[in-house]
Amino acid sequence: NAIINQKLNKDLQIVMRVHPNYWADDKIRIELFNKLEIFKNLKNIYIDYNKVKKIGKLPHLEKSDLDFTLNCYNHCDICLSVISSSMIEMIFCGKPSLNFMYGKWKLPGETLDIVDYKLHHLEKLYEYDIIKHVFNIDDLFDKLNNLNEFKISSIDQKRMIDGEASVNLGKAAQVYSEEIYKLSKKNEQL
Repeated sequence: NAIINQKLNKDLQIVMRVHPNYWADDKIRIELFNKLEIFKNLKNIYIDYNKVKKIGKLPHLEKSDLDFTLNCYNHCDICLSVISSSMIEMIFCGKPSLNFMYGKWKLPGETLDIVDYKLHHLEKLYEYDIIKHVFNIDDLFDKLNNLNEFKISSIDQKRMIDGEASVNLGKAAQVYSEEIYKLSKKNEQL
């Protein structure tokens, strides 16, 4: 707490959101929640544990929690993330993202060094140079205390959206699905 109080801008407000997948594994969730206890007395950090329901074995956010998430996206200044797709959603809202590239990622049965972990769907996004990486705790504090350097230009935002979620991508998928459906109906007739 003392280190955070010394190094972090006092005007900065942080909402920490626990990823829904922590509800899939009780042991890892309890371990994380215990680690988050160090933040509970800091006035400028709020930890949101989500409202989650399980559908089958997978945890999903409840509707009210989705609304809260969208509210966070629209009213915050930056997204701090560990290789999560929330960075994409933030860019859609015109907000920058800092991606943690240090530490360990604990999964059931294995532990990975985050810096070595590659997610295919995020690797392409890094090419737009909108998502910035932090490689250690000092780098994180430095970037958080200089948020004004991380504004996304509307040109870069449009370039990313057009490249990843353009209107045409959705139409192509719809036409492709319709063709598969037609082929399946022809197969039924044979």
